[in-house]
Amino acid sequence: PSVLRPVKPDYPPDAKKKRIEGRVVVRLIVDSTGRPTECAVHAAEPSGYFEEAALDAARSMRFVPGKLKGQPVNTLVQLPFAFRLR
Repeated sequence: PSVLRPVKPDYPPDAKKKRIEGRVVVRLIVDSTGRPTECAVHAAEPSGYFEEAALDAARSMRFVPGKLKGQPVNTLVQLPFAFRLR
C-alpha cells in the first residue's frame, strides 16, 4: 500500500509543555478499500505521551490498497510517526 492522504498527528500539549520528543510506530491493516483498520501501537518511545495522537492520525489516513495478482487485498503496515519540537 501507499499513502494517499497523509495526516500529521497533533503534538500533545503535555509533551510540548515538558519539551518531550518521541516516536511511535503504529501497526494497522490497510483494507482492500484503502482504509486503516485494527490500528494498534507497536512501539512508543517514550511511552505515555504520543500514542493516542499517533493512533488518531493513523485512523484518519487513506491509502492506495496493496494488490495481489491485480486485486486489492488487506495488507499489514507499520507506520512510524516522529514527534519533534521545532
